[in-house]
Amino acid sequence: MESLQTYIECAGYSVKINFPYSGSIVPMSYYKREPQVQSIMIEVNKRLYLDEATFSKTGGFAAIREFCRELVGLIATLSRADT
Repeated sequence: MESLQTYIECAGYSVKINFPYSGSIVPMSYYKREPQVQSIMIEVNKRLYLDEATFSKTGGFAAIREFCRELVGLIATLSRADT
């Protein structure tokens, strides 16, 4: 978790743990049944990529999309390292 937080903050974004929401969503078929199942929920502020008045993408959309791809890659790498 600290690795992800550091990665996000180094990219210039802010991180809040369990604020304003807490927890994540895990399919019930795995919840408390499979110890290898881990879950994380990441909220992205829509003002970074969306014009709320027109619901159109802003100039920040491509950067957020690329950052999310990189973040998912990091999560996959960290997950493989834990097994």
